[in-house]
Amino acid sequence: SPKGGSGKTIVAANLAAGLARRARDEVVLLDLDAPYGDVSSALGVVPEHTIADAVAVLDELDADVLPGFLTRHESGLYALCAPPHLAPGEVIPPAAFIVIIGLLAHRFDYLVIDTPAGLNEPTLAALDLSTDVVLIADMDVPSVRDLRKTLDALDALGMRAPARHLVRNRANSRVRIEKEAVAAVAGISIAVEVPSSRDVPVSLNEGRPLVLAKPRSPAGRGLAGL
Repeated sequence: SPKGGSGKTIVAANLAAGLARRARDEVVLLDLDAPYGDVSSALGVVPEHTIADAVAVLDELDADVLPGFLTRHESGLYALCAPPHLAPGEVIPPAAFIVIIGLLAHRFDYLVIDTPAGLNEPTLAALDLSTDVVLIADMDVPSVRDLRKTLDALDALGMRAPARHLVRNRANSRVRIEKEAVAAVAGISIAVEVPSSRDVPVSLNEGRPLVLAKPRSPAGRGLAGL
């Protein structure tokens, strides 16, 4: 998503947890927002190691060593979390993310990447290596327009290969924006709709993805559909 607060981390955490129900121990969630990432909070884990620790020994990493830096979640997924403090995350070079993404993709069947807002260099590198990209549209005009700008930028860069899946977040908000208008502006159809619900922030605060905590809730079903 072009902007923060649109639900990227919630979607990423639930997607990874949902995949882990089908492929236990074969899913890893990578927090690409090293300075401000919240994957650890979304999963309710306290990582012993973070991506900053992995980068510190980057020359020694391989597909067998890197799993030692991952945090295991009760769902059966693994996470490579952002550091708890700001400074380590700021000094991670984009090239290091590329190495880590390659190693994780080689080691695990599924790699879910939670990106920061916008299109910084690590995000572009991740998109270039991805098979699928999940786009989040919040229910306001600036969000939808900025999403269209982002897609235009990716097209201009020739990054059309990843399959695109559009998630319409807070889909039941009464803000006079119809889903047909969102799809028309974005230029792709809506794959999944996630209704606005108190369950969503509660699940984030409790550190338990909705697909595990309340899979039958409207928002939980929407996320499970992804």
